[in-house]
Amino acid sequence: MLPKKTLKPKVYQLKNTQKLVISDFIEITFDKAEKISLVLYLNDFNTINKYNINNKENHLTDDLSYTTKSFPINGVKKQITIGDLLFMHVVGDCNITIKLPKKMHITIMGALMKWQLMK
Repeated sequence: MLPKKTLKPKVYQLKNTQKLVISDFIEITFDKAEKISLVLYLNDFNTINKYNINNKENHLTDDLSYTTKSFPINGVKKQITIGDLLFMHVVGDCNITIKLPKKMHITIMGALMKWQLMK
């Protein structure tokens, strides 16, 4: 799926008490750090919502079965691609946890774009 127009970055700063839910079927949380910066690149038809992690309400669709994957981000900027739907850059020293449908794949590597986020 190729975008019809340029993907614009969407920048989020998450505290360790918050989570992102993307299009009602991907959930992103992290631990260890006080806050991290995420830069997401995805089509405009995807929705992004930020919730408090203490809110036990399930914000994911019930139609799918999910798996959870965790990755360490050791202070080096990483690029995470989720199921050809989006990619994001993560900066910080933390463990990032992504809950997604079982048939979607995740790729993690060093970031291709090397600009730095301002703190």
